[in-house]
Amino acid sequence: MRTYGMGYWEILDLPVSLFWIVNRNISRLQAEEDLRRFDATRAAQSSDEHAAKEIRQSYVKELSGTFVQAEELDRNALYALKAKL
Repeated sequence: MRTYGMGYWEILDLPVSLFWIVNRNISRLQAEEDLRRFDATRAAQSSDEHAAKEIRQSYVKELSGTFVQAEELDRNALYALKAKL
């Protein structure tokens, strides 16, 4: 299952009910990928520059929410913790 990054034996180890749940979601995920490709193709072929920028901005906005920046490491707290060990 390319969609989930699972191998053949991992799929066989799934309980039957979970297998069918996963199977139903594959079509949904593939449809989402197809819609993204359709939007990107439409924007590339469009003479309307605004439409292409709008689609690109929607993808950038979606990507910006997926990354979580780590807080700055508090070295003093780390040294204090190491001293307790």
